[in-house]
Parts: sequence; structure tokens; C-alpha cells
Amino acid sequence: MLKYSIGLDISAKTIYVCISTIDVAQKVTVKASCKVDNSISGFKQLTVWLSKHHKQKVFPW
Repeated sequence: MLKYSIGLDISAKTIYVCISTIDVAQKVTVKASCKVDNSISGFKQLTVWLSKHHKQKVFPW
């Protein structure tokens, strides 16, 4: 089974985001990352970015 994880590092000025997968052997692979401003426009950028990096709709086996 493949698990998905999202990590956020939030500061007063910026938000760093990382999407990763964890496979059955517990190997973590970073699939995508981005940095946005911690503001309304940054949140809008983040929602667009997240919509482009959603998980697979088909099982990988």
C-alpha cells in the first residue's frame, strides 16, 4: 500500500510545502515541494499548486 504525506513549515512570512509518498518498505520519496508567501495571495497559490499535485486515482500494482 502506498501512503501519501504532506508537510508544512509555516513562518510569519513564508510557507514551505512538501508532498511525499511512503511505500510498503517505509521508503519516503518526495514528489513535489513549493514555497509561498504567508498571505491571502500565497494561500491562493497554494490551493492551485495542491490541485495540480493530487494523489493517483489508480492503484500502482
